Formats: sequence, C-alpha cells, structure tokens
Amino acid sequence: MVMYSTQNCGIHLWDTRSDIDAWTLKANPEEGYVSSLVTSPCGNWFVSGSSRGVLTLWDLRFRVPVHSWQYPIICPIEKMCLCFLPPSVSLSTTMRPFIYVAAGFNEVSLWNADGGSCQQVWRVANYENETNVSEFQWKLPGSKANPKTNTRQNNSSKYRIEELNEPPPRLPGIRSLLPLPGGDLLTGGTDLKIRRWDYSSPERSYCICGPSLKGVANDDFYELKTNSGVQFVQETMRRPLATKLTAKAVLAAAATDTAGCHRDSVQSLASVKLNQRLLISSSRDGAIKVWK
Repeated sequence: MVMYSTQNCGIHLWDTRSDIDAWTLKANPEEGYVSSLVTSPCGNWFVSGSSRGVLTLWDLRFRVPVHSWQYPIICPIEKMCLCFLPPSVSLSTTMRPFIYVAAGFNEVSLWNADGGSCQQVWRVANYENETNVSEFQWKLPGSKANPKTNTRQNNSSKYRIEELNEPPPRLPGIRSLLPLPGGDLLTGGTDLKIRRWDYSSPERSYCICGPSLKGVANDDFYELKTNSGVQFVQETMRRPLATKLTAKAVLAAAATDTAGCHRDSVQSLASVKLNQRLLISSSRDGAIKVWK
C-alpha cells in the first residue's frame, strides 16, 4: 500500500497489488491542498498537513478525522516525520502520536498530534535579519473573521481567491527531515546546511555540513528559551555579522566551497547501513551526496 496526496483530489491509498486506489479522501478547500503526510508504524493513524498550515490526525481504520488544529503561522506544511522518543520516556508517552513538523520561517517543531499541542521548537539562525520573524507570530492570538462582512468577502477569505492571481511565496526554511532513535533529528534546508538536533540535550545540537562563509565562523551555539509554555531551541551566532548575509552570498560561498557541501536547497535525507551507517542527502539541483 502507498499513501499519497494530490492538489485536486486529496489523500489516496494505492493498492500496488491491484494497481488501483483502495480509497480516496477529499480535501477541504478551506484548508488548502494536502502538502505532507506521515503515517504511524502500527498503521492505525496518520497525520496530514495542508498548504495553509492545517494539521489533521486521522483514524486510518475508519478513515475519519480525529482532531485538527492550525499551525501558529498560516503557511504551508513543508515536511513531517515521526518522532522516536528515547527509552527513558514513559510508555504512556511513547504511545502517543508525536511528530516533527517543518513549517514557518527556518524552524521545525515537535507536536503531540493527539491534542494538537506543541512540545518544542528548533529554530535555525537567521543571518539576514537580527530578529526572527516567527518569534512574534507565535505569540499572536488567532484572528477571527468579522461576522458583519458580506458573503462575497467571506467567500474570498474562506477560499483565498487572491491566491489564484498571486500564489503566496514559500518561506525559507527546513525542507527535509530524518528522525533518529532517541528523538534526535537531522534536518536540511534552504540555507544549504544539514544539522543534527539533540532531543535530550538541545545545547549539544550542531551543524554537520554547510558552506564556509568568509567572515562567518561555524561556531553557532544553541540556547533554550520559553515562549507561551513552549520550549524553543534557538541557534545563535556567537559574533554578530558586520553586514547582513543574503541568500545570494550563501549560494556564492557554496559554489566555491571545497568541503563538498550542497550548492542548493537540501530536499531529502536518508540513511543506509552497509559496512557502516551512511547518510545520503540530495538537493534541488539534482546532486546526491553520501556522508560517512
């Protein structure tokens, strides 16, 4: 069985034996198209994420939605994966549907899909701006529609008709996830870097590879903050930049890097065990790299 999604018809389960769809679930137009899916190892549930930041926990046995919630920022859900919590965590906790969600501006978050509660946010350093945009957006209360507006205005807001003329731009951020035993996570993104995030000791997180930038030392550190009851792990530069670092400057540095980093956004991560465990990464320009 293969589960996949399309922009027109929602979520499908394809039976490879009969070469037909076993079933199809229609997407709600108000929530946008389904942009990401993650299924449980037991096969009893899955979570869908939409282009407008709506996440839904589904009961796979009966194909019904159990719970839906809105991501704190209205933006596409770029990627999701399971979280494998360490053995030290209680059994009742490990049985819950914990997932990593890559969305928003340079961040990935850990959610308990059972109640739609965020447990932790890991945030990449923003070189272009001193203030991280989403730090404030997480604090903002959810906006409510004005009941006095007319029907045409309600429908325009409901179905985002303006997106037909000008699709919203994608935010720079995480594009690939690879969960590891113990809750740790590997990520790759538009800044061309691959990072390992430490679940148990967030301050021990580090960058595996990335372009060497002139005047920018790769000695970022990771500090813990708390905002609205959620733990944030913020990647921070030890020394402030003399000038703002643009995306073009990062691409230019990657083009001349001799350490073998990717030269475009890291789109996929995987691992394979041969004589030793290897990391495989691929980028938007078609490059595939194998790391020891």
